[in-house]
Amino acid sequence: MTPTTLQLVLLEAARDTPDGVAIVETDDTRFSFGMLSSLASRVAAMLRHLGLRNGDRVGIVLPKSVDTVAIVCGVLQAGGVYVPVDPLAPAARAALILADCSARLILTTSAIGVPLRRELSC
Repeated sequence: MTPTTLQLVLLEAARDTPDGVAIVETDDTRFSFGMLSSLASRVAAMLRHLGLRNGDRVGIVLPKSVDTVAIVCGVLQAGGVYVPVDPLAPAARAALILADCSARLILTTSAIGVPLRRELSC
């Protein structure tokens, strides 16, 4: 078996079976490989526009969702390294993790981001 990467597997699945089911949400909403690949590509483009370079760490402080999966794939596609942080963790703990790994960018919601920003600026 030849080693491969997650982003290559997604690109091949999107090319070979774009309408194939990639993710099924708890409410039974289905997302195809083509849709997931498209979302990931948009995330990758946005991250590059924000200055992400190969090997840069990106903190992801988000609840589980299709968008979060697309963000993880987009970070990898852009050459970054994703650092998952539990969105239910106390802001002080999340800030410690993100500072310790020298995250260049942090992707989160405004509800999580406000207390996290306060902790990071301390």
